Amino acid sequence: MKADKGPFEIVDADDDACDQGVAFRNYACACYQTCLGIAAGLNWDDFSCTNCSGEVDQALLWQIRQVQRKDGLVKKLCEVPGATCYDSSEGEAGTPKLQLVSNNKKVKNVANES
Repeated sequence: MKADKGPFEIVDADDDACDQGVAFRNYACACYQTCLGIAAGLNWDDFSCTNCSGEVDQALLWQIRQVQRKDGLVKKLCEVPGATCYDSSEGEAGTPKLQLVSNNKKVKNVANES
């Protein structure tokens, strides 16, 4: 089974992510605190690390950043790193040229990074 970027919200306690009503959590994961902040900031009742690749879903980071912009209390309580944003434009021979856009609007070329 392919692992996906997490965390994963548990909507139904009978979900496959729960074993006997208890969600699997990988407390040793380097991203656990970030996932905990995402779950708290997005007001999830519970989340699971089942089938997680150990990486954080960038779309969820974007969502929590939007919530933090609107709610100062969430910003204080839920510390999460910024989402990685890519700006693409065409390079040589029509190939996409990706540039990493940081929070302070500086641009770094990542076309040669793998």
